[in-house]
Amino acid sequence: AVGWTSFDLTKMKELRFWVNSPVALAKTALPKFFFESHSGTPNKTGKLLMGSYVTADLAANTWTEVVIPLADLWAADATFTEKNVVKGIFFEQNTADNV
Repeated sequence: AVGWTSFDLTKMKELRFWVNSPVALAKTALPKFFFESHSGTPNKTGKLLMGSYVTADLAANTWTEVVIPLADLWAADATFTEKNVVKGIFFEQNTADNV
């Protein structure tokens, strides 16, 4: 979208956020995720599985912290170099199960 703010992640070490589901959810049902930048070829990192960054399946109505070392995202596609103009994190369904 027009007007998205860029973030310089070159000095950052990790991404931390919390997730919650109204129902119990298996780690394998969690989405893939990736960063997208304002420029570069490619302008997206490689995709990683969020389930790899939680210790257990998600319990219903319970907040779970997700900690992702940024080095893992950079390694997912070494050709992604625009770490200084990241505009967002995107999630996509891992399994076509409508969960």
